[in-house]
Amino acid sequence: MFDDGRRWGDLAGQHPSDPAHVAQSVLASIRGAEAGQIPARLCALSTELLSVTGASISLMAQGAVWRLLCSSDDAARQLAEVQYTLGDGPCPHAFSIGAPVFAADLSKSQDARRWPVFALRALEVGAKAVFSFPLGIGAISAGTLDLYRDSPGPLAAAELGAALLIADAVTLCVLRLCAGRGETEYAEGDAELGWLSGQVDHDEVHQATGMVMIQCDVGAQEALLMLRARAFASEMTLTALAHEVVNRRMQFGGADEA
Repeated sequence: MFDDGRRWGDLAGQHPSDPAHVAQSVLASIRGAEAGQIPARLCALSTELLSVTGASISLMAQGAVWRLLCSSDDAARQLAEVQYTLGDGPCPHAFSIGAPVFAADLSKSQDARRWPVFALRALEVGAKAVFSFPLGIGAISAGTLDLYRDSPGPLAAAELGAALLIADAVTLCVLRLCAGRGETEYAEGDAELGWLSGQVDHDEVHQATGMVMIQCDVGAQEALLMLRARAFASEMTLTALAHEVVNRRMQFGGADEA
């Protein structure tokens, strides 16, 4: 067990992405931290050890459940929000297939053609490369660790290994906290699980989906697609649109749907 960073000895002069250095750095970053602080610390560590500009960690589940646990900067937060709104991009794709997904150059090449709308939005916030790592063990999928860079280019082989080690640490943290409990089932003030509400609470998205189901007599998936389409057409985030729907300032199936 990696219970004592001193077991690695003196790592001076080693490459920042060396596995031993990464393991020690992970331990050092989380040692003494409360459960709710660990994701943010690992986000920060990603930007220190890897040649990336920012990072975010998202909790996900089937059925469009999504919560942003932490982000290193506003651009990382916007990238996560845009992908949730669109339902498309490296992050949702990595979660769906359970394998890393890389977009090393969103300004051109196949990455831009693969996700044209997301690529455009990513470039607008200053991201030219995005790397998404799924959080999970076996058939269990918990979310993604997402990294971005303000210049194009792939991760080096050593950096890829480091990112995978950090993703494993995040996975263990999330699964430990969620063990035996639903991801939204926590008591108010719960020191261990309360942080899962994250920076962006998407309960209103689920409420809005239910309202659109009733207003338009459609299923949940179709209602969510309608919300996403309206958000895109209105140049709003899905979260902002849902807030308008829940507060009855916007409705579907009526005059403003025409």
